[in-house]
Amino acid sequence: MDSSFIQSILIFQKLSKYSDEQIYQIIRDEADQTVAVILAKLGTKKAKGILEFFPTENQTNIVLKMANMGEVSSEAVNQIAIALEEKMKDFETYRGKSIGGSKKVAEILNLVKQKTGVDLLPEIEKKDPGLAHRIKKEMFTFKDILKAEDEGLRRALMDVKINTLALALKGAETEIKKKIFKNITSNRLKILKEEIDYLGPRKVSEIEIARQELLDILKEYEEKGILIIEGRGKKDEWV
Repeated sequence: MDSSFIQSILIFQKLSKYSDEQIYQIIRDEADQTVAVILAKLGTKKAKGILEFFPTENQTNIVLKMANMGEVSSEAVNQIAIALEEKMKDFETYRGKSIGGSKKVAEILNLVKQKTGVDLLPEIEKKDPGLAHRIKKEMFTFKDILKAEDEGLRRALMDVKINTLALALKGAETEIKKKIFKNITSNRLKILKEEIDYLGPRKVSEIEIARQELLDILKEYEEKGILIIEGRGKKDEWV
């Protein structure tokens, strides 16, 4: 068996051991065609997780290229593998020196006025949509629900499906459940409690997806100024 072929297999195996987000960081600057080849080599489950970090436009292009991909020559795969090996070395070099990241930026934006966050994120999104998406996810946590004003929360929860809400609340802290329960109508509350009672064991990943769907809606209402989160901006006052 050709040694370069074996080398490329080992390189892709090494790449697959990184988290989905880390692989995205490593390959994000590659052409969509190259990304398509890499994802095809990593397998369906891994590819799906990595693809989610790319901007929507790139996701579409990458998926189309994967769908229309014919046989890729071993020489082309080897060249991609060699380039990946160098990128992984660079990634390892700088990973240990990193003192920032999306979580740190989100923490900073959470401490400044809400207006500053709203003004900055669109600019970040223009230059790096993937980073902006990760910052938004970091900026609104599940526990922030406890800091939400009731009026805005009631309006936002009307847009959340009962089954999504039930799954999101599975295993949640009692205080968060109480906060949700008191901010939905009595009819919806009855249905929600029944839905929760019928829920059997569920995967943590399913619960996290439901919670993110809930947070995405709450974040949308916050950006509209309808939902106010304590410590992250306040309503305009009348004088």
